[in-house]
Amino acid sequence: MKNKNYSFSIGKGRCSALCAVLLSLSMLSGCGNSDMDSLILSKDVTYTGIEQETTEVEKGDISPVFEQMIELQGVEETTYRVEKDKVEDLEYIYKAELDQVLVSVGDRVNAGETMVTFKSETLDKELKERQNKKSEAVLKKEHLLRLMEIDTNLDFTDDIAILDEEIRLANVQIADVQNTYNSINIIAEKDGVVKYINPSVQDGFLVVGSPMITVSNDDGYYIMDMMGDDSTASEGDAKLVSTDVDFCIGDVYTAKSYMSEYKVEVIPKPGTDISDASATDAAEAGESGIYDGKVYFKLVGDDALKEQFLTVYIELPENKNALYVDRKAVISSPKGDFVYKQYDNEFIATRIVKGEEVGQYVIIKEGLEEGDVVSMSE
Repeated sequence: MKNKNYSFSIGKGRCSALCAVLLSLSMLSGCGNSDMDSLILSKDVTYTGIEQETTEVEKGDISPVFEQMIELQGVEETTYRVEKDKVEDLEYIYKAELDQVLVSVGDRVNAGETMVTFKSETLDKELKERQNKKSEAVLKKEHLLRLMEIDTNLDFTDDIAILDEEIRLANVQIADVQNTYNSINIIAEKDGVVKYINPSVQDGFLVVGSPMITVSNDDGYYIMDMMGDDSTASEGDAKLVSTDVDFCIGDVYTAKSYMSEYKVEVIPKPGTDISDASATDAAEAGESGIYDGKVYFKLVGDDALKEQFLTVYIELPENKNALYVDRKAVISSPKGDFVYKQYDNEFIATRIVKGEEVGQYVIIKEGLEEGDVVSMSE
């Protein structure tokens, strides 16, 4: 797009400027533009005497690309840490130290799965004692059973019963030690995906009070707000977003973030209590996925919710040999759209019929020709 600056000056005072406006209004009235008279100034006098920014109307093939940011929502995170009182127990009661980190960022974990282990001198010693006692009882029982097989006159039933009780107690004690180990290890409380691991923990150092591991649940989804953020988006921005693409349930699009590329699928609004079968039926029927100006997406083929923001990219059909101009040159009014077109050193209001908006450009259907110079309204 060719943008350039155009400078001109009239310099005949307010009276002259007003006369020029009135004259132009009467000229427009005579040219069949009376419906515009009460709505706009016939001349662009805003920039009189200062540098005027202009742009040229161009013609050619223009390829629209829909781009819109989507934001991760509906994610609950569980953060695991070791507080000071637990560290004291680890050090003084269990004589324990950090052992292994069994997961990596992006791994899926299930509730009850061990993520970080500690090695305890006290618990290891007790566990070994209980396991040895059980092994001895098992060996004694097997020996007595063999003797009874050899000599049927021998009866060690009472002795075997005592050994069975010793084995049972040993199993209970071994389970207690293992449960105690689980109480000091870091165990996943819920299903989810590992989102963060403290680098110090990965290097084998215990971090007191700080987050060690963060796990996100699987229920996350992305939202595209087609009406934009009211604090930042203008009415034109909202219209640009909302009129380019029809989103239907089941549609799959490309979404990017930095160097990563994903596939995202349009889904029914979370919380609408729609079954998987119903969602499939909706996709087959091409049901709209737009709910109150919002579209909901899930990642396809990737369980880990890695990015807070993604940008959806959609290539739209190419407009061949289209006439187009920078959208900042177009001014909208209740009775239609117009631009200020250059005639010599003046910019005269000219009605246009515009087509679709393609990024920063607007396709012109009527009212302008290739090479026309118009002023930029913003």
